[in-house]
Amino acid sequence: MELQQKHKEFAIKCFASFMTRSQVTAAFMEEFAHDLPQPPIPKFNPLESNQQYISDKQEYIDKKMQLIRQEYQEMYEEDAEEMFQYDSQDLRQQLNKQYEKECKDQLENHIQEVEQHYKELKKVLSNQLRRFNITDSQFPEKYRLLFNQIREEFILKYRSENLQDADNVQSELETIYGYVKQHIFQQNNSGDGIKNANIAHNILKTIIAYNTINPKQEAIDVTQKEPKQLKDSSLSE
Repeated sequence: MELQQKHKEFAIKCFASFMTRSQVTAAFMEEFAHDLPQPPIPKFNPLESNQQYISDKQEYIDKKMQLIRQEYQEMYEEDAEEMFQYDSQDLRQQLNKQYEKECKDQLENHIQEVEQHYKELKKVLSNQLRRFNITDSQFPEKYRLLFNQIREEFILKYRSENLQDADNVQSELETIYGYVKQHIFQQNNSGDGIKNANIAHNILKTIIAYNTINPKQEAIDVTQKEPKQLKDSSLSE
């Protein structure tokens, strides 16, 4: 697939927003579904009743019946037509089932072809789109300014406004930890996986230490208690 300007800018926007290559590819295929090379479309769906299907099935049965008539002629000679007419109803039913089975088999094969088509397309697109991540050696230099601009906007958008607030700090730490942990499961390189595991471990220790220094406020006990009995002044006098 030949990438257009809008395709490249979309990929840059995704990568600048810290999306993984698989996430970018999936988002790209969803966003530009109509731009992608399309798989072959079957002439009709044999599971749905339509005029074309009925017409083709009738033509199929008629041709098969003509061949069977000839076979009967060779086998039964003078009695061929009588035998053929006697068996014709059963023969048509068998041919009808046979045609439907062949159509369903064709549809299943088509479904597999479509799945394979998108599997291969996803692989090709992933290889094409990786160039628009600034960390790739083939990243087009003319898009560097755009990439940095989008990344700066992304960071500003999601940066906490007040890191003096303990809850905001806690949220930021948990967000980073979750992001790194996600990358651990997506790594194909064992070395990178171990590196990210160590980073996640250090972040987790930071969260634990931060919770120790800034313990959550204890919940107020709101359970209803029996009120203390007041002394009856009339009895004490």
